[in-house]
Amino acid sequence: MAFNNSRYVPYAVHIKSITAWINQIKSTALSMGVSLFEETTGSQTDRAFVASRAIDPTVAISTTDLVALATMGFGGVSWTGATAVPAEIYARELPLGGVPTAVGTTNHIRCSISDGLLVPISVSGSHNSVATLNFMLHALLGSGVSSGARPFVFTSGVAIDQTSSPEPATNNIFVPNTIHYASGASSPAVSPRLVQGILDMQINFGISVQKEATDSDVYPNYASIIGRMPSIEFTVRDLALDIEVGDGIATTGFDAYFQAVATNGQRTAKGTGAHVKFTGTTGMITPGSLNLGHKVPAGCSFTYTPAAASPCLAISTTSTIPTVA
Repeated sequence: MAFNNSRYVPYAVHIKSITAWINQIKSTALSMGVSLFEETTGSQTDRAFVASRAIDPTVAISTTDLVALATMGFGGVSWTGATAVPAEIYARELPLGGVPTAVGTTNHIRCSISDGLLVPISVSGSHNSVATLNFMLHALLGSGVSSGARPFVFTSGVAIDQTSSPEPATNNIFVPNTIHYASGASSPAVSPRLVQGILDMQINFGISVQKEATDSDVYPNYASIIGRMPSIEFTVRDLALDIEVGDGIATTGFDAYFQAVATNGQRTAKGTGAHVKFTGTTGMITPGSLNLGHKVPAGCSFTYTPAAASPCLAISTTSTIPTVA
């Protein structure tokens, strides 16, 4: 058998149940999650028996398209094989000596997932670096018309589906910008407060997934969101904020903004409703570290922990950014 001179690169992820694509892919890491029975008995020295104990497939998806949160946000997305609309992950052929093969040709690889749950994990970015959004896809044993299908079904020699506007030009790029919050705390705290001098920002969605198999099935057949404990971490140059926050202050509102980068330009105007906002209400801002170093400007870090009913974090991909407190 001749060695295959083709290689493959990530294309996009198609969530067919909601006719949506995750584009601007940085990586799609498919993990089979295989664990084994490894047995030896009696006086045997070496492993005498091996078999699959459990297989727990997942896909870690990394993208720069934060707009995907508009349809696949804090509540995640789930689907079953009842309507035969699986999620599809594509690997696009990269032939020897050429550029990626045209998507309409039957040269690509597809992974179909008939049943599953997709949840956001985090959004992170630092000063003048492109923000990255991470998802985790939990694949399940097929049900409905896909009953008994393996969580991952690979097919080679396929064309890439072109419905629902797949992989448009890279144009949804964002960078961390501003934080705005309100607090009932008194002096020296300032409320409302516009926090600038942002060095980095990370949204941790804190989603816990309950995933189960029963009847000694090898593959999981159930997944749901059992907990959401989000937090927002950020680092700033403004040491006055460290004085105001002290050992922690309560909030009545909190917004963290990622600003859109203008195509063939600089930044999209703050007054344009094109930015991404993460909103909480009641909660606490607590201090992290304050770093003073030789010939290094000081920086201080903070964590916002929201605590409110259903949901404690809201997402908008069409927000304006305030310029005054």
